[in-house]
Amino acid sequence: MLNGLDSLLFGTFLGITSRQVTVLLVVATLAILFIAAVGRPLFFASVDADVARAGGVPVALLGFFFLLVLGLSVAETSQITGALLVFALLVTPAATAHQLDSAAGARHRALGHDRSRRYPGSASHSRTFSIYPVGFYVTSLSFALYVFVRVGCALGDRRRRNVLVPEPA
Repeated sequence: MLNGLDSLLFGTFLGITSRQVTVLLVVATLAILFIAAVGRPLFFASVDADVARAGGVPVALLGFFFLLVLGLSVAETSQITGALLVFALLVTPAATAHQLDSAAGARHRALGHDRSRRYPGSASHSRTFSIYPVGFYVTSLSFALYVFVRVGCALGDRRRRNVLVPEPA
């Protein structure tokens, strides 16, 4: 049975109370209502904050409330799924996509997005014959993909710097 630090890191699906489920339901309802109410301006502000600000969208206020709702959602779900799983599904796909976006073209970005969507499925297949929680495998796979992309981008940058460019005559 998971308890203490293991419970915080990997969560406990079987040990949740009806009160935790009720609080999670309330937070999820508030999050859905918030996104339904401000989804379009939030998307506009996410794509181009300067143009949205010029169009009268309160970008800073939207950002504050979005982070507030995100924080509440993470705080509630991490009790059940574990902090590592929440971190792996929120941060590492974005970090991997950022590495691909700054170093490669659209084909590589699509590949990174496809791989980040597959973390939970790949991890559940790995979990079949193991004693470790699924969150361990999701976190390990997402981090391994990030390291692979990071090293690949660094090697690609190094190779591009070493290519000799002929001087114009």
